[in-house]
Amino acid sequence: MPGWRQRLDASPEEAGLFDAGLERLHGLASSLPDVQRIVHGDLLNRNVLTEGDRISGVIDWGNALLGDPLYDIAWLWYWWPWYPAWRGVDLPEFLDRHWAHDDSGPPDWPARLRPYLIHIGLAHVAYCAFRGRTADLRRNARQLKSYL
Repeated sequence: MPGWRQRLDASPEEAGLFDAGLERLHGLASSLPDVQRIVHGDLLNRNVLTEGDRISGVIDWGNALLGDPLYDIAWLWYWWPWYPAWRGVDLPEFLDRHWAHDDSGPPDWPARLRPYLIHIGLAHVAYCAFRGRTADLRRNARQLKSYL
């Protein structure tokens, strides 16, 4: 996205948060496990099809990558506050309950989420700067700050 950094620098507070986030991500990255599984990378925007209370399909794999499947959980976690209809669901409690059911939870999952949340925040701060979306830039920067 050519020119994104120059546009970000026009908002010094958000640029400072971006730089702090990048530094924090570098510090956390070495502690992440080397996991190579399929990650969808965009479970929003109508990409999960449902039938009743069951998932019937997952489409649009254009952002797929190999990595830690917790990245998809981080993606949902990051966007959770942006969707008012989701506010009635306590995502951490739901995940704890789900993974406790059969003891299938990833080890140390809350700590592993943080670098993924920071990465997602950095990407969206850069994207909003590139697109000139000042209000979304500020909102993403505030959210990024909450993970630092």
